[in-house]
Amino acid sequence: MIAQFQRTFSQAVERGASRLGNARVLLVLAAFILFAAINFGARAWDTFHPVVPNDGLTVWYAQYARNLLRYPLSETFGLMVNLVGDPAGSPMSGEPLTFYSDHPPGIVWLIATVNRLAVGDAIVAARVMSILAAIGAGGAMLAFIWRHASVLPAACASLVLLTLPLYWEHSIVANFEPATLFFTVTAALSFVGYLKRPSVGRLALTAVLWISGMLCDWPAYLLGGPMAVALAWRRRWGLLLFFAALGIGTMAAVFGQLNLQPGGFSPLGFFRGTRSALQTEPFGGSLYRAFGYVVRGFATWCLLLALPFAAMVWRGGTSGPMRELRFLFLAFLFIGVTNDVIFYSWSGEHSFWSYYLTPAACFGAALTFQWLIETPFGSAAKTFQVLIAALFLVGTVSSAVRTARLIRPHFARPPSVAEMLGERHLADLLDPGSTLVVGPYCGRGQSDGATRWPDDMPSCGIFLGQGQKARYWIDKAALASSGFDPARMTCDKTFIVLKGANVPKMLARLGLTATEVPWFEWFVLRLSELPSSYCEKPALVFDELGRLQSP
Repeated sequence: MIAQFQRTFSQAVERGASRLGNARVLLVLAAFILFAAINFGARAWDTFHPVVPNDGLTVWYAQYARNLLRYPLSETFGLMVNLVGDPAGSPMSGEPLTFYSDHPPGIVWLIATVNRLAVGDAIVAARVMSILAAIGAGGAMLAFIWRHASVLPAACASLVLLTLPLYWEHSIVANFEPATLFFTVTAALSFVGYLKRPSVGRLALTAVLWISGMLCDWPAYLLGGPMAVALAWRRRWGLLLFFAALGIGTMAAVFGQLNLQPGGFSPLGFFRGTRSALQTEPFGGSLYRAFGYVVRGFATWCLLLALPFAAMVWRGGTSGPMRELRFLFLAFLFIGVTNDVIFYSWSGEHSFWSYYLTPAACFGAALTFQWLIETPFGSAAKTFQVLIAALFLVGTVSSAVRTARLIRPHFARPPSVAEMLGERHLADLLDPGSTLVVGPYCGRGQSDGATRWPDDMPSCGIFLGQGQKARYWIDKAALASSGFDPARMTCDKTFIVLKGANVPKMLARLGLTATEVPWFEWFVLRLSELPSSYCEKPALVFDELGRLQSP
């Protein structure tokens, strides 16, 4: 009875699909793009959305991209650099400029392009860049699957993508993953097309897309491994050398650009620094947390990272679609897992590090169900088929519910910065003529031998967490250090900004009261409301707090 139902259902679906022809791919893509655009767009319009996860990252890359547009290349070198104000200055006076050299700068070029051509606000432009990349990657995967797999496997793969929690949660964040994955997916699909029907055009397209991915982030380089295996299997040694040269040449170009920064850049130092950073975290514990993130981010679809191996082991010969799906599944499983393992310390800290496994889940679903409909199972194996179908149905429902719970709060209207500050009588913080005074630098010692505060002192890390967005909006020429010249300011528009759970108690011991800005986790003192001694020497606040903090 089950077998008869399966045959009848499959035949009916295939007859309907054949009547639609190629139009079915366009219909599926149009529906997916419309759904994704509405879903993502509704959560991206406001620069200060309160519940988008990891959104502090959006602010950093938006600021880097904004700097590319408003400062000359002689100051930015096309890199990710911390600059504020006009003329350009360090975010804190006396602190050197900071270049972010851990990643290639490709994504900030993309954000700057969107910012210049389409979206005026850099934060919204940063989100739009990631959204376009995420929709592009998802659309490319679905188009390939619907063209090469049967209808039932393609429909199952579509359901996986539509209910994948990590995809819908992280694709709105401006970070390296969406853009890098888009170029990596399209490069892999172009490579598969080249293997099937070689041409100079497909080869050139593959090279351009792969280079673009490598200019965005390091995981794109990992695609070179599966491509090398495929070419070596076919004994295409010339092409193998060509792609190896592309990877090495692109990395050399990236390191060459990073070396333009005033402090220079050492590739050997970069690799040594990465190794040292990783050695601070035990391998086993960090990797355990990383794969815990995979389970939480992919929910029940983690099964589709394992089930395809049954298809590959059980079945000897494979059809054309099965071979292509198998390559793509293994390629992205390799990229995702290798990225987690190599950078285990950071993948154990960040849930989005496993975003690169998204294609593996989708291609794995198509591969699994293509195998199920192509393989003539005996009666004893029908229970296995029913079990997989039941697990898939349960996975669809549970993942859809979880995804809905994740993104539902995102549609709440966020307040603006002016509203948050105005409610607490601190709107002057946005005035270009105001001054923000920050404490002595925190952490390591300075070159002049002066000792910095320990990292748990008030004012250390005022721009961490939600304060990153405050830093974007309150973009002064340079925030004054505690020892700045008071003659350069007026007390009524000078503020001291502190951060820390123990700040109210410490200020109370000094007889001072701060205005709290809960969203930024800030405590703000207006100098004109303090005793005149503080207006004459704002650094007194930090000196007295330092004495209270001392043992």
